[in-house]
Amino acid sequence: MTMTPAELEAQRETLELLNNEVAARLTRKSDSLAKIDSKAVLLIRFAATPPSSWRCTSTTAGTVCKPSGRVISTLA
Repeated sequence: MTMTPAELEAQRETLELLNNEVAARLTRKSDSLAKIDSKAVLLIRFAATPPSSWRCTSTTAGTVCKPSGRVISTLA
């Protein structure tokens, strides 16, 4: 559908309103996705961090974390 310049001018306000609404929705979606990514990173970091009661030492194979002398996990 092709609109003449006069028809475009008559619909200018409506088109600007629609454009602003779409731009606002895209911004909100982008912001919410960034928050989800941040939460996922924090959750992964929290899950990968050993409790403060554990002792971690670096070896050639990676980092070894153990409580009370027992090896619990080896993180590369």
